[in-house]
Amino acid sequence: MATFLRLQPTLACLLAITLACGDSIGPEDAAGTFVLRQVQQDLLPTVMSQNEFFVIRVLADTIRLRAGGTGNFSGVRESVPLQGGSGEGPVHIASDLHYRVMGNRVEIDFDCPDLAICVPPPHLIANGVGDHLTASWGPHMSGRSPLIYEKVAP
Repeated sequence: MATFLRLQPTLACLLAITLACGDSIGPEDAAGTFVLRQVQQDLLPTVMSQNEFFVIRVLADTIRLRAGGTGNFSGVRESVPLQGGSGEGPVHIASDLHYRVMGNRVEIDFDCPDLAICVPPPHLIANGVGDHLTASWGPHMSGRSPLIYEKVAP
């Protein structure tokens, strides 16, 4: 009986570790191609962000996550001026990225080109890995969220 009582805390710790591991995801679980379907409740194309000068509309957006914690991002955006002048778009944008799995969320960092001044990561924070990603902007980013990405076949 004394041996069993000494084993109880050990068994409880092992059970807790096992349950905690079952709830988290790894980079191989997050891997896949995810296509943006909506921003908040709006289907694409829609407004991604705006300020007093421009409205940025997203026409298409895709995130590809590879099992090793790397991937890429591509999309089509257009900027529409609010105070006259000419806008830009539609324009294709692309970037390599790195990501980390932190428990049940994925933190995505868009790679910063050499000699560029970039916003500190993470740039996107996503939950719900599986058949979709529900992403919000990182603490130094702005725009409408959540961004709802759907996983598509490779």
